[in-house]
Amino acid sequence: MDNLTNELNKLDYEFKSALTRNDEVAQTRLNDAMCDLEAKMRDMFKTGNRPEVDVEAAEGKSAFNSFLRSGETKSMSVAVNADGGYAVPKVVDNVISNRLVEVSDLRGLATVINVSSDKYSKLHNIGGTGSGWVGETDARPETATPKFVEITPSFGEVYANAFITQFYLHDAMFDAEAFITSEAATEFARAEGNAFLLGDGVKKPKGLLTATTAATKDSARAFGTVQHIASGAAAALTNPDKLIEMTQSLKAGFRPGASWGFNRSTIGVIRSFKDANGRYMLEPSYQAGQPSTLLGYTVNELEDMPDIAAGNIAGFFGDLKAAYLIADVTGTSVLRDPYTTKPSVCFYFTKRVGGTIADTEAVKFLKIAAS
Repeated sequence: MDNLTNELNKLDYEFKSALTRNDEVAQTRLNDAMCDLEAKMRDMFKTGNRPEVDVEAAEGKSAFNSFLRSGETKSMSVAVNADGGYAVPKVVDNVISNRLVEVSDLRGLATVINVSSDKYSKLHNIGGTGSGWVGETDARPETATPKFVEITPSFGEVYANAFITQFYLHDAMFDAEAFITSEAATEFARAEGNAFLLGDGVKKPKGLLTATTAATKDSARAFGTVQHIASGAAAALTNPDKLIEMTQSLKAGFRPGASWGFNRSTIGVIRSFKDANGRYMLEPSYQAGQPSTLLGYTVNELEDMPDIAAGNIAGFFGDLKAAYLIADVTGTSVLRDPYTTKPSVCFYFTKRVGGTIADTEAVKFLKIAAS
């Protein structure tokens, strides 16, 4: 890890030298290298902190491994689902979920709950309770009552097709279970990562960035609409003060859990920003498990975030635990198909998942000005 830290420090120095030379090609190359290295450091930290496999579930794993290799299900103590497939054993289902957190950053930031079906909703209190001052013997007039809004995630079924040849399935030394579940988890993550940000809510989650936005402050904006901060420059982000404005526009109660979200190219632009004292605003990570920070808040690299372009939402700042809700319908299922793609065997994984923005005051968007 020390070697990686030293390499990151070297890249950071070279990037700032490229800024001084106004070498945009080198800046792009070095920003990509830094983002890759920071991601590698995060992955190494997560790998070192993964929980051990539950030994008590070994029997279930063995049965699932037998199903993957041969289709044999006699020893499996799991139910057949309505589509003729088999429910993934609990320990394998946990492997998939853990992998999703590692790949799909928004899943790791948001509130994730398990529900028994996609007929789920929750109430959110937006206030409205009245109060007043009275004397000791004065009458207590009736006050206003609380106001609630119903939050209902949009659900869809995400699927992943993992293929493996019969040759590897029959090789006892090849860990088929680890390979297949990892492939399914990666594909789930790719699909979910996009939907949680940009999903239209039609047979998929409603994405965070699809919320209606307005420039008005919380006190003057209807619930259900997110405040955006305009970049102040047409199709560009050049003013660092806009980032400071985003932090100050978020209610103080949300700031302790707040973080940033940008894609790689936007992070490259922000790396050049300096504060009033001439210090770079984005601080790279030089310690295992510690992410880069911007104005003291964690920076998350999300590849599905839009680029800096006219009218785009190119970044967010907020407490995603409060702002976005993910609802997993309990259980992942898999169908084994050894016929359609011979000599490969296809494993068709499915799960139902929903998502929606929960509190529109808990996040602020950076909107790139159109003119």
